[in-house]
Amino acid sequence: MVNSVLTVDSSVFIAALRPTEPSHIHCRRLFEQVIEGRFEVFVPYSVLVEVVAAVFRRTGSRTFAHTVQTQLLKASSLHFVDLVKSRACQASELATKVGLRGMDALVLQVAHEMDAVLVTLDEELAETAKGLVSIRPVSSLMKSS
Repeated sequence: MVNSVLTVDSSVFIAALRPTEPSHIHCRRLFEQVIEGRFEVFVPYSVLVEVVAAVFRRTGSRTFAHTVQTQLLKASSLHFVDLVKSRACQASELATKVGLRGMDALVLQVAHEMDAVLVTLDEELAETAKGLVSIRPVSSLMKSS
């Protein structure tokens, strides 16, 4: 049964895949719970591109990058949101309102649109998003499981 609606930043997915990341264990468990259907997650397609590109850059393995892409796309609780004109305009407004980078603005726009809790390891994004959407650290999600 789904407990929460989340928007998960690419930083969390990347940490889930990299054992050397300080938050790896919590991020990995969150990813497993998303796959299990414990959380419903909405993210822009830019997250897919960022994660797959980061995996390839860090490992040099096209096979592993492709496997990650396939797993992300087939997870039934992970919904990729299309970038359409209205969303692009809303993300642009957010970017200019609070000074976000482009990809972060897309993530924040989806979290806002879906009334989702934002989960990110990006401290700058989390600080900027305060007051615009709910934000929870990945470790707090594990406590509620």
